[in-house]
Amino acid sequence: MWRLFSVMLVGLLAFSCSRSEGGRTRTVRESLDLWTFSTFGTMVFDSVPLENFRGVHLAGAGLLNRDVLVSGVIDAMGAQGTYIVLTDDSARMLVDTTRLSASGFGKEGIRGKRFVIHGEVKSGEKGHIYLMANALRRG
Repeated sequence: MWRLFSVMLVGLLAFSCSRSEGGRTRTVRESLDLWTFSTFGTMVFDSVPLENFRGVHLAGAGLLNRDVLVSGVIDAMGAQGTYIVLTDDSARMLVDTTRLSASGFGKEGIRGKRFVIHGEVKSGEKGHIYLMANALRRG
């Protein structure tokens, strides 16, 4: 049992140390937090604040390149599953899902469903704020 656990731990460490996303290398702790968030809906090491979309839009530059959690209903989805538009009570937000589309995200029939997304706040053309999704969880 311990041998299997140690092999899995070494594999996770090797995978997560070499993982680079958009020019940003994630630490083992961050990678483990993303996995536990996707699987169980919680994080082990860090606590990322849950924000509403209006707060993210208004804080804009103050949250740039920081991780946040947002919760909303999928309003629209790109044909290839590379982006979604998420809506909550306060606003709408574009969410880039290219990191997730490689892992099978982009299934049909998710429109109108509520999701919690762990993502990184980015600034696009003309300073428009959007979210680069790292992990998502139904909820």
